[in-house]
Amino acid sequence: MESNGWVAMIEKEQREQYRYSIGIHTEVYRKANDSEPLFVCKVKNIGLTGVNIPNKEDSLRKGNRITLRLITSGVRDRKEFTLDAKVTWKSDTQFGLAFYPMDKEELNEFNKFLFIAKVALRSRERSRIHS
Repeated sequence: MESNGWVAMIEKEQREQYRYSIGIHTEVYRKANDSEPLFVCKVKNIGLTGVNIPNKEDSLRKGNRITLRLITSGVRDRKEFTLDAKVTWKSDTQFGLAFYPMDKEELNEFNKFLFIAKVALRSRERSRIHS
């Protein structure tokens, strides 16, 4: 599915939750307190319960617990959200991650974070169209 330049598309797949195609800068850590990420990528397929990320680390295996630091860009105030995830599947090109359960408050904050990221994408796309 392609974005029409005005809105971030919401992809409905065979999942319980929608996935957003919004491209969020992401740092992937083996442990939450690591000072350096294993790798950095842009995630484009993310929802409230999980995400797909590019496979840039051969040492990660199904069942591994990792920490993601998601960072929005293109908005006045940079926003970050950190959460833990479990590798649920792996292919040559990507990983499927399931987020560890969040309490209601954290889930609401994450939902707000995704909305801000969606607005940031829309703003960047509008700037490209009008320039």
